[in-house]
Amino acid sequence: MHEICYEGRLHKNLTGKLIYHITSNNFLSKIARSLANFAPSLKANTFGVGVRFRSMNEWRFMVERKMVIKGILSGDPERHSIIRRLFLNISNVKRVSVLAKKMP
Repeated sequence: MHEICYEGRLHKNLTGKLIYHITSNNFLSKIARSLANFAPSLKANTFGVGVRFRSMNEWRFMVERKMVIKGILSGDPERHSIIRRLFLNISNVKRVSVLAKKMP
């Protein structure tokens, strides 16, 4: 499994929840789209869709419910603009590969 993990500054899972609620709500999507005119780093092609981003803790919890984790490979933190980091409460974003096996 290959995922991008979004860790929040105030709370690890807050960033994913913010992104989901902004992209799934038409009213919030319109506000974010308007803000993106002034801060292009906030542009997204998912407005109105409801995209879910998760922290590493959330991915681990989901996987461990049905599988045994054999290994985790974490990439380097990705760079994001300060505006995106502040607006979405991002402390860290990185790509993670999880090797898992179905429970016996």
